[in-house]
Amino acid sequence: MQMRRILERLDVSPIHDLTPGILGSCIGHIMDALHITDIDNLVSLQAPILSNLDGLSNHEIEMISQLVETDRLSLEECQYRAQKLLDSSMRKRFAAYYTIPIGAEFLARVASEYLKLTNRSQSVLADPFLGTGCALTRAIELIGPEQLGVVWGIEPVSLPALVAYASLLTHCNGNPDKVRIYVGDAFEILSAESDEQFMADLVLTNPPFTRSQHLDRDYRKWLLSIIGDLGYLSYLPRREINLQILSIFLVDHILRSGGLLASVLPVSTFYTLSGRGLKKLLREKYDILAVTDMASRPSFSDDSGFSEVILTAVKDASNVGPTRFFSVQNPMVDAHLVFDRAHADSSVDLRNVPAFLDNNWSVFLHHKDLLHLINDIFFQGLEVGTLKPWHDSLGSDRIIRGVEMYGPEFFFIPNKYWSVLQETDHHVTIQNPLTKSVCSIEQEFLVPALRRPALYDNKMQVDVTTYLLSLPPRAPAEFSEDVRDYLHWGQVSGTAAPAIANYGDYWYAHVHSQIVAKKPFGHLFIPDKVDLHFKTRGVFANFSPFPVAASKNFYIVKHHDLTTVKVLLGWFNSTLFLLIILMLGRRISQTWTRLLENDYLEIPVISARALDETARDNIVYCIDSILSNNLPPYWKQIGGGLRRELDKAVIHALGLRDPDLLIRRLYRGLTDFGN
Repeated sequence: MQMRRILERLDVSPIHDLTPGILGSCIGHIMDALHITDIDNLVSLQAPILSNLDGLSNHEIEMISQLVETDRLSLEECQYRAQKLLDSSMRKRFAAYYTIPIGAEFLARVASEYLKLTNRSQSVLADPFLGTGCALTRAIELIGPEQLGVVWGIEPVSLPALVAYASLLTHCNGNPDKVRIYVGDAFEILSAESDEQFMADLVLTNPPFTRSQHLDRDYRKWLLSIIGDLGYLSYLPRREINLQILSIFLVDHILRSGGLLASVLPVSTFYTLSGRGLKKLLREKYDILAVTDMASRPSFSDDSGFSEVILTAVKDASNVGPTRFFSVQNPMVDAHLVFDRAHADSSVDLRNVPAFLDNNWSVFLHHKDLLHLINDIFFQGLEVGTLKPWHDSLGSDRIIRGVEMYGPEFFFIPNKYWSVLQETDHHVTIQNPLTKSVCSIEQEFLVPALRRPALYDNKMQVDVTTYLLSLPPRAPAEFSEDVRDYLHWGQVSGTAAPAIANYGDYWYAHVHSQIVAKKPFGHLFIPDKVDLHFKTRGVFANFSPFPVAASKNFYIVKHHDLTTVKVLLGWFNSTLFLLIILMLGRRISQTWTRLLENDYLEIPVISARALDETARDNIVYCIDSILSNNLPPYWKQIGGGLRRELDKAVIHALGLRDPDLLIRRLYRGLTDFGN
C-alpha cells in the first residue's frame, strides 16, 4: 500500500503490480546514462515523473532507490511490459495501440534510408504519439545520435513516457539536451506552441485510431476548433472526425518542408469518406512514396483489430513520382523499396487514377493482375460507350438508400414476436404466439418491403412477405383500437424504445416520413454490404416485378422500365461485377465489404441505352431463365451453364475484345481470389 501511495504522489500511470519494477528499472537506466549515483540529481531533468521526486520524503526516496537496486529489467523489456499495462478502458480512452517490433523496425529503417539519400544532418526526429518510443529508439540506433539534432515525443500516459525517455536518453549517449519528452495531449501541446521547438524533419508515428462516435462530444468539438485554427477544416468532408486523420493534419502542421512522414494507419483511412480530405492533402502537399502492408499479419500494432498499412511521404518534395504499393516481408531488406519506385507493376500515379479506383487505395496492394484486368475492361467499355458513369447512364437520382428504422422488431411485420395469421385486401391480421394477442392492421399502413439481404441471397426474384409499418403523424386516438394496442405493445415490450428515444411523441411516424420524402420504391435492389466468402450467397442484386420498398440494408435503383432493370440486374449479378465488388469494395472487416452510394455513382455501369436490341434481348433472356431459380453459392456456379450464359451475354453486350478468353480470365481470377 505504501508503494502505491508513492506511485500516486509521483503521478505514475498506470498503476499495476508491474509498475514499480518498470519505474525502478527506468530510473536506473537513466542514472547509468547520465553517470550519476544520486537519485536527487534527477529532479532537475525535463523528464516525465522525475520532477515529482522532489515531493517525496527521505524514506520514500530510499524506497525508490531500493527499486533501482533490485533486479533491473532491460529497456526492451520495460518497453514491452509498459505497453501491456494499459487495460481495455485506458486503451479505449487514449485509442492506444503500440507498434510491434516489425513495424518499428520498418519505420526506423525508412528514416535511416531517407537520411542517407538526402545527406541531411542534425535532423529533428519526432513522434507526437510516442508510446514507449520503440520506433524512435531503433531509428537512433540505425542513424546514430551524432547525426540527429533533437529527438522529441509526446505521450499522454506517464509511465510509457518515462520508459521512452529512458530508452531515448540511453541511445543518445546520455545527452539530456537531445531528448525532450512531454506528457499530455498532443493536440493541446502542439496547438498551443507557435515557436520552432516542435518543428520536425522526420516523424515516425502510430497515431491513435478511433471514429468520432467513440469520442466525447465536448472533446470532438474542441478537436474541430483546433483543426480549424490550424487551417485544416477544408480537408474534413461533412466535418467527420477520425482521430488518425486529425493526427496526420497535426503532423503536417509541425513537419518541415522536405520532411519525412512515416505513419502506421488503418487501411480504412484510404477508403472511407472521412479519408478523402487526407488523400487530397497528401496529393497537394506530398510526394507519396509508398503504402505498405505486412505479408504475415494484418496489423502493425499490438492487439489491434484493424487492418493497417504504413504510409511514407515527403512534404513539399521538388520531384513527385508514383507511389509504390507492396507488402513488407523482411523490414531489414524491404525498407529501401520505399524509395525504389521504378517497378510499374507495383507503382501507381495517385494523381491520375479513375475516381472509382481513387475511392479505395487499398486495391493497389494485392491482386494486381485482376486490377489491371478490371481497369482494362472499364476503359474498353468506356471507349465504345457500353459502360458509362452512373450519372451519365442512369442519372444520379436513380439510386437511393432504403428506409432506416429505429426498432425493426416493431416496424417490420411479421417480426420476432408477431406472425401473420391472415391477409386480405384491406387488413393483415397478426398474432403474438406468446401472449395470444391478435391485431388487425389496415393495409393502408403497411408497405411491402425487403428486410435484409440474407433472406434473398439465393434467388434473384424476391418473394416479398414482409411489411413496413408506416403510420402517419396522427394522434393515437385517430387509429383503430388494434393499431393502438400494437403501439402500446411496442412501448411496454421495449421494441419501440429506440424510436421513442429519437422521435418523441410521434415516434411511430418516422418510417412514414421517410416513405413520403424518399419514395423508396423500385424493382432492383443492391445490398449495402456482402460477405466476401459468399458462403451462401448465389446472387448479388435482387428483382421485384412490382415496385416495393426496402430497409436501409439495400440501395434501391429507381428505374421503372423493366427491360432496362433486367439489363442492370444482369450486370450486377455478373461475374465481372462480382470481381469489382471483391476488388473495389470498402473492407469493413476481414470478411465483409461494402460499396457506398458514392461508389456506385462513380463505378462505370452498363448502359442499356447504348446496347443494340439483340444485346439487350440476350441479357433479358438469360435473366428470365434464371430469375426464379434457387442458385448455389457463387463459387459453385463458376463455369456452370446458367452462370456462363449470363456472363457471355454481358461481355458480348459490352463489346469487349476476346470475350471467351476474358470469361476464362474472370473465372480464374475469381477462383484465385477465393483461395
